[in-house]
Amino acid sequence: MQEKKETVIISQRRRARIDFMKKCIRWMLVIGILLPSILSVFLFFKVSNLNRSVNELEQKWNTIVEFSNQKQEVSLEEINKEQAVEHLGISDNNTLDTDQTKSAIINQDMQVEDILPTSTRKIYFTFDDGPSPNTNKILDILAEYDVKATFFVVGKEEEEYKQVYQRIVEEGHTLGLHSYSHKYDEIYASAEDFMADFWKESNFIYEITGIKPFCYRFPGGSSTTRMDLDFEVYKNCLNENNILYYDWNISSQDASVDPLTKEEIILNVTTDLGKYETSIILFHDVYGKQSTVDALPEIIEYIQNMENSVLLPISIGTEQIHQK
Repeated sequence: MQEKKETVIISQRRRARIDFMKKCIRWMLVIGILLPSILSVFLFFKVSNLNRSVNELEQKWNTIVEFSNQKQEVSLEEINKEQAVEHLGISDNNTLDTDQTKSAIINQDMQVEDILPTSTRKIYFTFDDGPSPNTNKILDILAEYDVKATFFVVGKEEEEYKQVYQRIVEEGHTLGLHSYSHKYDEIYASAEDFMADFWKESNFIYEITGIKPFCYRFPGGSSTTRMDLDFEVYKNCLNENNILYYDWNISSQDASVDPLTKEEIILNVTTDLGKYETSIILFHDVYGKQSTVDALPEIIEYIQNMENSVLLPISIGTEQIHQK
C-alpha cells in the first residue's frame, strides 16, 4: 500500500512538472509572437519621430540657405537714399549712425542663428587676404557642397578680381573687410590712417558689388603686436561706425612660413572642432595656398558628418569671437 502511494505522489509530481513546462512553453510562444509585434510598433513610432525631426531640420536648413542667398542680394541701388539711411544707417560722410540704427538693423532682419536649436554647433569658414586665383577654386568647392562661407578681402583693382568680389556676393557668401592695403605700417600708424584705409576699401567694395560690408577682420587679428596705438583706439573706430569685428578660435595654420600639407591642415582644423559651440575657422585664399584648397573637401565632409553641426556664413547674429 505504501509503495502505491509513493508511486501516485511521484506521478503527480511528474505531471505537475510537465504542466509547468507546458505553461512555460506557452508563455514563451506568446512572448515570441508578441515581442516582435511590440518592437515593430516601437520602431515604427521611433522612425516616424526621426523622419519628423529630419524634415524639420531640412526645412530649417532650406530656410538658412534661402536667407543666406537673399541677404547678400540686398543692394543699395534698389532703394533710395532715405531708405538706405534707414536700412543700413549710411550717412553722407560715410559713417554709420547711432546704436539705435544698429539695433533697428538687427531687429529688422531675421538672423540665421535665431532659427537653430540652441544645441546646434555653429561652424564658420573664413578666408583672409583674397581674392586670388585660389578664391575661384574655393568657391567652386563650396558650391559643390552647397556651403556658404565668409571672405575677409583686401583691395585688388584688377578686373579679374572685381569679378570674384561679385561672385562671392552673388553666390550668397558674406563679404567682410580686411583692410585695403594689408600694410601694417600704414594701416595702424594712426586712427585717421586706419579709418582712411577702412573707407577706401568699403567704398571700393560698394562700387563693385553694391554691398556695404558690416564686418571686419583686423590684419593679423585683434591680438597682433603690429599696432602702433592701443587696440582700443582701432576698436572704437569700428564701434563708432557700427562695424563688427571677428577673430577666430580655430586656425588651419596655413599662413605658416613652411607650407603645410593637406593632411596637416585637415588635422589642425578638425582636432578642436568639438570644443566650441561657435567655431570660426581661419583659412587663407591667397596665391600659393593650394594645400588649403586640397584640404577643403575633406574638412567639409568631416563637418557634415558631425552631429548637430551646421556650416554658416557670418551674419549680424553670429557670436563675435575676439582675441582682444
